[in-house]
Amino acid sequence: TLFVKHSDCLSKCFNKIYHIKITLLTIYINGTHGELNDIKILYTNADGLINKRHELYAILNSMENKPHIIAITEVKGKIIKNSVMLSELNLEGYQCFCAGLEDSAARGVLIYVDDRINADLVDMPTTAFKECLFVKVHYSNDAKFILGNIYRSPFSTDKNDEELCKLIKYVAKQY
Repeated sequence: TLFVKHSDCLSKCFNKIYHIKITLLTIYINGTHGELNDIKILYTNADGLINKRHELYAILNSMENKPHIIAITEVKGKIIKNSVMLSELNLEGYQCFCAGLEDSAARGVLIYVDDRINADLVDMPTTAFKECLFVKVHYSNDAKFILGNIYRSPFSTDKNDEELCKLIKYVAKQY
């Protein structure tokens, strides 16, 4: 069993202080012995993470309980002057999974997972929809789930939207 709680109050507080807007979620998973495992997730659309890294660090350093997972879309800004290197995105205490850095047309998506949590990149079939990344998170011995981070441009074409729907159906069926 899985349910999600949105931390609206904390999100609003951070969004008033920083230029980077965040959403905080807590996912609760029932373990096989009835215990609740909570997983804290922070999400943001960075519109250029390199320029906003220090704000992200400040947010994380101000949190009493750091998120287990951080999902970020639009890792690259709208105007890309220099390519973004994966090494620039490293975050101490987290594994970094990233997609779209090498594609000049993509904005890039990434998922940070706490180093203490076992996570694996999930290979997806080659599709026309590219702005996505999926990881399998093994939170405890019996709690695991697939987490996806998807970026869909507001200017997405109907064809791209169809490909996204196909991808979501595939993930739902496989996992």
